[in-house]
Amino acid sequence: MAIELSYNLHTDYLEVRLKGTRSPQLEYEESQILWKRIFGLCMKYGHKKVLVQLDIRGRIPMRARIHYAFTMEEMGWQKQYKVAGVTLNDQVDNDVRIVERFANKVGYEVKVFSNKVVAMDWLLNNQIELETRII
Repeated sequence: MAIELSYNLHTDYLEVRLKGTRSPQLEYEESQILWKRIFGLCMKYGHKKVLVQLDIRGRIPMRARIHYAFTMEEMGWQKQYKVAGVTLNDQVDNDVRIVERFANKVGYEVKVFSNKVVAMDWLLNNQIELETRII
């Protein structure tokens, strides 16, 4: 696998960094393995909030982006998880925002950001969520 996964445990959340280049023709399978590892860590340590920093090169084919939303449960994603993704390049940002929209439509709480501070605020600050619901 050309993408490395590293993580740090925090009191309230799991912080994950994915770094590397996608393997051509294996993008979906590679991502599925990585997400299974991430959610396995959530189960192991009892965390429901995840900050994922994506320092990845390479595109995800459109069919794979759509397929994510329908196989999230198979990857270990539970609806009580809250995931903030931070993208570090425009190509990855465009790819994961499509996944974000599909995931939200089927009931998963995920949001993509280009700024880690803003992502952390959304992930950890329940007041922002309440304000969003009131509006």
